[in-house]
Amino acid sequence: MFKRALIKLCSTATVLLLAVSFAASQQLSGSGVTNQILENSGLQNSSGLQPVAPVANEGGLTEETPPSEITVPQVEEEEPEPEVFGASLFKGQAVVARVTPDNSEYKISTGDKISVQMWGAKSLIMEMEVDSQGNIFIPDVGPVYLKGVPKNLLNEVLTNAIRKVFVDNVKIYANLLNSQPIGIFVSGAVLRPGRYAGDRTDTAIYYLQQAGGIDLERGSFRNVSIMRNNQKVTQMDLYEFLYSGELENFQFENNDVLVVSERLPVITTKGKIRNSYIFELGATPGTGDYIRRIARPDPDVTHVIINGAVGGDVYSDYVPINAFNSRTVNPGDTIEFISDAIGKNILVKVEGVSNGPSHVVLPRWSTVYEALARIEVDPDQALPDDVYLKRESIAEKQLLALQQSLSRLHRSVLTAKVTSESEGDIRVQEAAFVEKFIEKAQVLKPEGRVVLASKTSHSKTTLEDGDTIVIPSRTNTVMIVGEVEIPQAILFEKTYSIDDYIQSAGGFSERANTSEFLILRQNGQLLRGSSLSVEAGDQIMVLPDSDTRTFLVMKDVIDVLYKVALATGVVINIFDDD
Repeated sequence: MFKRALIKLCSTATVLLLAVSFAASQQLSGSGVTNQILENSGLQNSSGLQPVAPVANEGGLTEETPPSEITVPQVEEEEPEPEVFGASLFKGQAVVARVTPDNSEYKISTGDKISVQMWGAKSLIMEMEVDSQGNIFIPDVGPVYLKGVPKNLLNEVLTNAIRKVFVDNVKIYANLLNSQPIGIFVSGAVLRPGRYAGDRTDTAIYYLQQAGGIDLERGSFRNVSIMRNNQKVTQMDLYEFLYSGELENFQFENNDVLVVSERLPVITTKGKIRNSYIFELGATPGTGDYIRRIARPDPDVTHVIINGAVGGDVYSDYVPINAFNSRTVNPGDTIEFISDAIGKNILVKVEGVSNGPSHVVLPRWSTVYEALARIEVDPDQALPDDVYLKRESIAEKQLLALQQSLSRLHRSVLTAKVTSESEGDIRVQEAAFVEKFIEKAQVLKPEGRVVLASKTSHSKTTLEDGDTIVIPSRTNTVMIVGEVEIPQAILFEKTYSIDDYIQSAGGFSERANTSEFLILRQNGQLLRGSSLSVEAGDQIMVLPDSDTRTFLVMKDVIDVLYKVALATGVVINIFDDD
């Protein structure tokens, strides 16, 4: 009996462990399983965020749409390799639709049907087909040769024919009804060589599309030939169509052969350009000037990197964009256009209390002190000595650090051991608790705040392009947030201690850490301790207690919560009591 009970207990623990892992892997935003776990654990699915006024610290977050899972920022993927120029011409249904144009220069051929009407001294209405000898037969007139006659000259040719019999009082009108379908052979470097039906006026691109398009690995867009009776009739360069839309108005004949030759030497262009492709050079070597015209580099491009090989020897070169114009490129070269010059000026954004413009242009390597000299500030309304910065490079590092902390916390919950049924129930609630906390933390995004410790640092801190200078407003309030009964802003009282302010906010909540607090100054300075002085504009942050009697993982959650508060100035309410 004891053995059966032990087996039952182990089975229950295993099921609970699987439930914890499954629940912890679901999205909190809409998962039915997670909602059920929350209900069983007594937790409500609400955001519980307490916003804090802007502070100067190394964090600073703004709200975003929460991601569906924990994602640690990855290194940016490499730029995809360029595709063959013109490849999109045969992708999807780009040219599948076939439209027979009204081509006035169409030349009549065998099998075409023509409507003929005569009136006056001789009346006639007939539909005639051009016979194998290229003639139509008109009663009382005889055969009239039409093969090769342009469509726009049809009436003129027939009128001249009937004038030989009917000198006067007979008129004629003719109209080409439809042309005879033909078959064209498509061969060479195409995906599906064969014979394809179409019309004489269909374009070469239409027939190439029917054959699956040009083989991008070996086919040429610049050397497409049309053969008739084993003789080359014409040669096409599809780059002319791709560049300017020009396409030869060629009329096919039955059993013509469309041949795609082997690909010509190529070069590859990439980087800061509009046209990043693999280009065929054509019959003559390309020059830098020609490559620039087809690649269309961005205005800020300063240099060109050339990588290639000649005779088995690999080489690389780095040349200014102007010197590249006269450079001769070799087949197989990869040409990358880059912007490799440091600008003389930087653009800095201004936020907060300022009477001037929202952006300032400064010489590169300018300091905060030099920037403030150009910003108009009313000292009665602002605190110019307490400015701080927002920097994108810092924000990226902060985001990575926070995401890694959240990921470690998430893994610790999923890998926790379960040894009993009662412990399994706790782990289920713990998993739901942690997931709600992670969801709230991921709503926030660091702003990269940089604290300037004192006014003397203004002249030592160099600005970067894209920095934001935040000028705090002068205020006489103190904000109390976190684990207090009534988070609110209270007028500053010089004689108040930190305990007095907390009591003015309704006192501590039952889960508050009553022995240690955080204070964020308006200049971004972070203070941590139990007996801290309070200044106007401060924000008092009361964190939850890390008592492990609630959950074993509570200490880890509080550690991450502290990091979020340190970096963002936002206290996440991890307990939903409302």
